Amino acid sequence: MNNDILPGFDDDISNSLSITLQRVEGVEACLALKMRGQIDTYSSLYFQRSAKKAIAAGFIHLLLVLDGVEYVSSMGVGALIQVQKAAVEEGGEISLVDVHPKIMEILRLLCLEKYFSCTESVGDAVAPMKSHENAVTFPRVVPCPVCEKRLRLVRPGRFRCPECKTTHVIADTGTAELP
Repeated sequence: MNNDILPGFDDDISNSLSITLQRVEGVEACLALKMRGQIDTYSSLYFQRSAKKAIAAGFIHLLLVLDGVEYVSSMGVGALIQVQKAAVEEGGEISLVDVHPKIMEILRLLCLEKYFSCTESVGDAVAPMKSHENAVTFPRVVPCPVCEKRLRLVRPGRFRCPECKTTHVIADTGTAELP
């Protein structure tokens, strides 16, 4: 079943950790990895390879559902950090979902609960991603409505075209409009 979502995913296995993939509807490039077992010295590399396979396939937003994981070793914490870095480098992130209290305590002791987005449910993890999909990010490049010169906009507000000297109002949506 995992191979239907990500071909070749099930080619790699671990004795102490199983990962089940599930598409997340309504969010582009998002995949849930439901894990069962332990992320320890033996399975941390398997976990890292599996998560990075998903990121390389374009799933840059990963929801790590940890309700079936009762133990994470220091190697496992390091693997979580490496996967987070890999996702961020591609413009995504990981969210830890339904984290076991023992694991949450480890993250708190290491001051990592702020490094990861931790939520109670997949719905809670997906909600901010849905709102970000409709948000416009700056800087962005748009054509001047008067002279068609490509304008690099860095934030909403007033902007003067260097070519035709026309002042434009840059909306929160990222469009250049005449005042």
